[in-house]
Formats: sequence, structure tokens, C-alpha cells
Amino acid sequence: MRIQQLPVDVANQIAAGEVVERPASIVKELLENALDAKATQITIDIGCGGLNQIRISDNGTGILAEDLPLATAPHATSKISRLDDLYAITSMGFRGEALASIASVSRLSISSKPSQQTHAMCWEENKLSPCARNQGTTVDVRDIFYNAPVRKKFLKSERIEFQAIDTVVRRFALAAPEMAIQFSHNGKLQFNLSPVKDELSRRQRIQKILGKSFLEQSIHMNSELNGIFLEGYISNADYQRSQIDKLWIYLNGRMIKDKLLNNAVRQAYEELLYAGRHPSCLLYLKIAANQVDVNVHPTKHEVRFQQPRLIHDFISSQIAAVLSKSSPPSSTAFTLEAPAPTYVRERMAIPVLRKEDSKQKYPAYEKWHILNPSYALIAIDEKPYLVHLPDLQRQYLKNQLLQSVLPLASRPLLVPVKYALDLNIFNKRLEAKRLLEQLGISLLGISDCEMQISSIPLMLPGLNIKQFLDSFFKDSPDSFSQVVEQLIAHYDFSLVFSSEDSKQELFNYLKQQLNGLADLSGIAIHLSEQRCRDLLHA
Repeated sequence: MRIQQLPVDVANQIAAGEVVERPASIVKELLENALDAKATQITIDIGCGGLNQIRISDNGTGILAEDLPLATAPHATSKISRLDDLYAITSMGFRGEALASIASVSRLSISSKPSQQTHAMCWEENKLSPCARNQGTTVDVRDIFYNAPVRKKFLKSERIEFQAIDTVVRRFALAAPEMAIQFSHNGKLQFNLSPVKDELSRRQRIQKILGKSFLEQSIHMNSELNGIFLEGYISNADYQRSQIDKLWIYLNGRMIKDKLLNNAVRQAYEELLYAGRHPSCLLYLKIAANQVDVNVHPTKHEVRFQQPRLIHDFISSQIAAVLSKSSPPSSTAFTLEAPAPTYVRERMAIPVLRKEDSKQKYPAYEKWHILNPSYALIAIDEKPYLVHLPDLQRQYLKNQLLQSVLPLASRPLLVPVKYALDLNIFNKRLEAKRLLEQLGISLLGISDCEMQISSIPLMLPGLNIKQFLDSFFKDSPDSFSQVVEQLIAHYDFSLVFSSEDSKQELFNYLKQQLNGLADLSGIAIHLSEQRCRDLLHA
């Protein structure tokens, strides 16, 4: 077959495959259009889970009669007009694909009346005709995928499709709290939300959408750093779900599902959650429009940040700080914030092992068999050793620190961490500052009761800096060796991933210690033939 230009209807259906995945996709696009039209009231009527009908009406600015034919044309939009507009998008829609895609796989009609027009007009089946309605727009979508039977077969049941629509509407209700929303399915009212006017009505809407238990067990937060704003509610440590369906994050008012942001939230909770449990949140992230690219995918769920690491660490550290303040107080003699982990996960210097990939190949003399997170069988000079990995790692780290030349190289934190002071610590801070700087830890005074940690040692990516400082100020170590013991005590080896190089370093260290006849009792046990017999018959 020779190369040929695709017919318009075929091209539109191909585009619709990305924009219109299911009825819920249509609802999302139409709701965002209403929001862009500055509507304050929206009525949503769904028939048979959206399989038969989706009808959305608003009281927004409306569409001029002469623009209605363009509304369903591909790549026609009122949101942008030139290339530079793509780099500072503030509207929900901008691609000019939604209505064209919807029209290509359904029977669609649009009726609209802008304020400057004396009467309403309707666009249906490529015909323009007068109609009756107040200011605003109504989009009526019927018989979804009537002309794409294969795609229609992939739709779920009415119940499942309605659940997907219900989730979209609920998420939208929290994206546009100033909007009154009436939502019905098969003629039955699902909910009728009044516009949010104050904090009380806002909490009432949140309770209606996310439930009373979330609201009662959530913590309000409001943070800002260099023009990045994060506000909303996060679940406390006791509110844990078996599903990850309530991580609701909005970027500049846009509903998104972004892996980077979700990971930042989960990382803040990592020491608080039970296995298989997940946190919940309702967060509003605001950054300059030119710092994020929303033109990544037609669904606009995914985004790309100019400084992803900064955004990630800002969210994670701010949530961790809020959670630490809400946790029970520490049992130490000082009144400090409960420790919130602050880790730098790049360029690790301390080898930490994980279960090896079966595809990895190592020299014959270097055989590793990870038994569990604590023990491994390691063959050195063809002799098998049972090695307690955490103890080996601690000894290796201690040896590295004691042989290091001060000052230790430091790693600036992208998001500085606040550290609370009491009177005793305040009096010690000046004399301790010099020693801490030798360790690569920078403390800057903010007030008489608070300092800011701006860097940590580069070679200690798993250091829990707040716990270490708690111990440091409480015990006032007299020597560097005592400081090293404290660093090791508050180092989380499990947070540093392994590599072939780090594994080789640890292997070389173990081999060197064994050849030097170092005392490794309790760390490495030679499994001689007799020892194995003794173990088998014990």
C-alpha cells in the first residue's frame, strides 16, 4: 500500500483513542471546559453509566454562534494561539482535541448562549439552529462508540463505568470548590453541592466527598518555599488504607495522577505505615505555570516538572515535618520534634546489599547467596562464610569514618530541614557548630527556638539527621570516635540501594579482614565441614 493522507474521520477516531478511553474520560474533559468557561454552576446527568448519555450544563461564558462549528473541529481552541502559550498554560484545556474526539465516536450536540448574544444556538449533525436556554453551555453526548463496536466491547458494565464517572466528578468537586455541582445518574440525584464560601463549608464538602473518617483523622498543612505552595489535608499515622485510591493531588487546580508526586507522599510516611497499607491526602500544589509542562499526554494526567527533585523533596519533607509534629513526643530529656527522616539517596558511599538479580554475573570467587535481609552465604577463597550483613555494614562504615580526613564532604539538601531547639540545646549550639561542620552538617539559626539543617555528610545518605542531632546534643560526645558511634546508631542501611561496585567494596573489606586475622566473631562464621555436621546434628 502506498502512503496516503488519512480521511478526517479516521484521523479523528485515532486521536479519540487517546483522549476518550471510556465515558469517564468524556466527563472529565467536559467538566474542565466548564471550569475554563468560568462557570459557577454545573449540572451533570448520566444515563446507564455514561454508556447511553452524558449531559453536562453550565452557566459559563458560552460559545458564540459563529464559533460553534469550530468547537468540534480538530485543533481548534480558545485557550492558546501561539507556541509560547504552551510554556505557561493556566487553563485546564488547550489542545483543541477533546470535543473533536468526542464528536467522532458519539452523537453530540452543543447548545450555548453567551451574554452578548440575544438567543441561544445549537450545533448538531453539522447544522446550526436556534434553541432556548439561559447563558452558558450544554453538551449532550449520546451513544458512545456507536461507530466503533470493537472499542464498545471493551467497556465495562454500567456499574463499573458509573463508578469511574463518580470518581471523576468527586475529584472535580474538590478541584473547583467555588462551583455548585448537581450530579444525577439515571434520573436519581447522587449529590448536590453548594459552593464553598468559608472554611466550614469547605470541610463539609471534603467530608461529603472523602468521608467523615478521613476528615476526622487528617491534619491540615500549609507550606511555602521559594514560590512553591502546598496546602491541604494529609491523613495521620492511624488512618491507613489497603488501596492507594485516595492520594488526591491537584497541580495549579488540575486533577493529575503523577508518579513523582505520589512517591513523594508515600516516602514521607514510610516509617509510619504497616506493610501493604497506604496513606491518603488531599493536596493542592501551586507553582509557576512556566515551571511545569502539562502537554505530555492528551489526557493531561501526567506532567513534567523543570525541577522534579526539588518538587519531590519539598513535598516529602513538608509532609514529614507535619507528621512529626503530630506524633507523640520523644522520650528523650529534651522537648524536640519527633524525628522525621531526612535522607539523601544519591551517590551512596556505604555498600548495602539487596537480593541479587539472578542475571548478574560475578567472578567465581565472589559467590553471594542472600538468605534474608540479615544473613548471606559468601564464598571467599572457596571457603563458605555465614555473614551477618548489618553488622558487617556497621563495621565497614565505622572503619571508613574513622579513617576519613576531616572535614567530611557535605551534600546540600534541596529542601532545608527545620530543627527545633530547647534552652539547653540553644546554649550548646555555638560550641557544637564547629564540630558539626567538620562532619559536613550545616546548621543555620532561624530563631531562638529553631535552626535549619542545610547539608548532611555526602558519605552518609541514610543518616537520620534529626535523630542524630537529638543524640548529639543530649550526650555531648567528647571525642570523634564517640560521634562515629552516634552516626552509626542513627544510620538506616536499608535506605541505600546496592550496586555491583558497592557489593565488591564490601566483599573486598570482608576478605581483607579475614586475611588479616581480624576478630569477626558474630559477623562472619566459617562453615567448615565439621561445623556443618555439628549444626545438622545439633
